[in-house]
Amino acid sequence: MPKNFNLDKFSQLLYREHSYNYIERFIERETNNYINLIDTNLLLIKFQSNISQLHDNDLAFLLIHSGLIPEHYKADSSEETFYSKLCEDVIREWAVRIGFKRSFLPTMKSSTEDVTILNDKNELIVCDGKAFRLGRSQAAPNVKDMLKEGDIPKWLYSHSYTYTTIGGMVVFPSTHDWKSSTDFYQYTSNSAQPILALNYQHLAYILIKGISSDFIVQSFKNYNEIFPNQLRKKDSTIRNRDQYYQNIENYLFSDDLDCWYSFKEFSDSILQEKCFDTSTKLREKIEKTKQLIVEKINQINDISVLRNLAIQSEIKNQTDILNKQLHNIGKFRRSSGGYYEDE
Repeated sequence: MPKNFNLDKFSQLLYREHSYNYIERFIERETNNYINLIDTNLLLIKFQSNISQLHDNDLAFLLIHSGLIPEHYKADSSEETFYSKLCEDVIREWAVRIGFKRSFLPTMKSSTEDVTILNDKNELIVCDGKAFRLGRSQAAPNVKDMLKEGDIPKWLYSHSYTYTTIGGMVVFPSTHDWKSSTDFYQYTSNSAQPILALNYQHLAYILIKGISSDFIVQSFKNYNEIFPNQLRKKDSTIRNRDQYYQNIENYLFSDDLDCWYSFKEFSDSILQEKCFDTSTKLREKIEKTKQLIVEKINQINDISVLRNLAIQSEIKNQTDILNKQLHNIGKFRRSSGGYYEDE
């Protein structure tokens, strides 16, 4: 474990819970429980002011469990959008602190990177920052949801006339990594287009270990040393995911791999507690919902009202998925207004 990473503070549950809820509570506070509309740029400026005051150790701890969207946010809601954006800004703050002083979040979200990582030498890296729900239906996302193969070259090209483009990064929570070989690590080990796929834990360690932006830039320039051969999905007896991180970590952390392994063990335990924290909140919400339903039903004395509620509930349970499918057909497909008459 890095000597400057004081574990005493992190042994306090109140501190850890505060960090687990740091972004969520910021959003809740600044948006007044999501009732009032707020300028996203204003929200971002306030958040940047907040995290700029965090000690490196506190930012590192926040990084460890970043990229995990609260389960109670509705899909595609403003809360979910804000949360993902602020996770991207945590990456930007990380980049600034290790020496990429001119890093920023692009103002145009569509068809561009999430974080533009830039140093004083005009050397530029495009970064795709990922955030997922712990409760999503898949253990790991589809590869296309993590990285579309042509995106990073496209983003780099858009900067090529202004900056010296170095390569791309994809940052995502290790809780959503693959357990077997995957096309993702084939795409991100291609020396023709250098890409570093890193977990938030890697970023946290790079920060507290004092690894500089110059070293990160050099890793792109020495990409052939890290990946002399592309890690194809079916070419090796070892999973290309395992080989990928063996290569990356041996290069980035070669001065003290035991220190990295110690930190990884600690950060893995933090992610496990974050999962427990999320599960606990879900159970509490389920129990609270049950209690409210029981209280509401117990106040009803009219049997016909109770019967109607039971009917509505059973209809919803058995047709909910069908109604979603019907909605999606109407939303995404062209449909005739009826059956065509026989000619």
